[in-house]
Amino acid sequence: MIMVRALRRDIAAYNLDEEMDDTYEETGWKLLHGDVLRPPNYATSLVALIGSGVQLGATALACIVLSMLGMLSPASRGSLIGAAVSLFFFFGVIGGYYSGRLYRTFREHLGSEPRSSLQLSTPALSPPPASS
Repeated sequence: MIMVRALRRDIAAYNLDEEMDDTYEETGWKLLHGDVLRPPNYATSLVALIGSGVQLGATALACIVLSMLGMLSPASRGSLIGAAVSLFFFFGVIGGYYSGRLYRTFREHLGSEPRSSLQLSTPALSPPPASS
């Protein structure tokens, strides 16, 4: 809501400026709109990191929910790690889907960058930090 009000106020001020005189230097949103809507420099790496983060976050959330429901008891020591590994592999589909959707958003700006690099980097990014 605050951002909408600020944008409306800026647009109203710019409309007044255009009507009056164009000798003023551009400030505010007019200077930023080109940078805000620009794709990032390393979009493939960003997409792969976000997909891996979604995968790890969904795994952690599912393990916490299953533990709260009593399905993963701390008394059986191997059940938690076994469930975490199984859920990690299962949520790889969700992480890959999310990174693919985000890649598709940046695709028009990336040109002919191969999708195979994204397909290999998304699953390879999260196991090393998670295992250490």
